[in-house]
Amino acid sequence: MFCSSCGTEQPDDSKFCRKCGRTVAAGARTKPKSYVGKTVIAILALILVLFSIPIITRLMQASGPGPMHGLVAQRRTIPLGSPAFTVKNLGYVYTQFDVPPGATNVSVVGRFTASGGIGNDIEAYVLTSDGFVNFQNGHQATTYYQSGRVTQGSINANLPAGAATYYLVFSNNFSLLSAKAVQASITLNYTE
Repeated sequence: MFCSSCGTEQPDDSKFCRKCGRTVAAGARTKPKSYVGKTVIAILALILVLFSIPIITRLMQASGPGPMHGLVAQRRTIPLGSPAFTVKNLGYVYTQFDVPPGATNVSVVGRFTASGGIGNDIEAYVLTSDGFVNFQNGHQATTYYQSGRVTQGSINANLPAGAATYYLVFSNNFSLLSAKAVQASITLNYTE
C-alpha cells in the first residue's frame, strides 16, 4: 500500500506513514503521485529557452551596440598614410582620418624620418578640420602635435573622445628647392 499524502510505499500492516507520519488507511492501494506532467512541462520550457537564445543573440547583434557593448570594449589600431612618400618643395602631404562616435582613449602614435635637401628635415602636424583649413591658408593653426623642423620624430598625440575628423600632415613648405623623402609608421588607436 501507499501513503495517500506523500506516496511512499508502506508495509500492508502499517497504520502510520514511515516518511510523513500521517495515518495510512487500512487496505489503501493508492498509487504514488505522478510527476510526469510537471516533468514534461519543465522539459518543454527548457527546449523553448534553448531555441530562444540564438534568436535573441541575432536580434541583439542586428540592433547594434547596446548596454552590454561597453563591457566588451576593443582596442582598434588603424595605419595612417603610406609608409614611404615624397613631399615636394613648398608642398605638403596629408592623410585625413575619422574617429568614430563613442571612441575613447584616442591617440595618434608612431615615428617618422625625413631625408633630402640640405637639412634632411620635415614638419609633422596632427590637426582638427578647422586647424587644417587654417594651415592650408598659411594662418596659425591649433595642433594636437607639431614637430617643428626635424629629421626624425615620434608622434604621441592624445585626441578627445568622440567622433571627429583629423589630419596628419607632413609639410615641406619651408624648402624652396628640395623635395623630402619620408619614411613613416603612424597609427590611429582608440577603444570602442
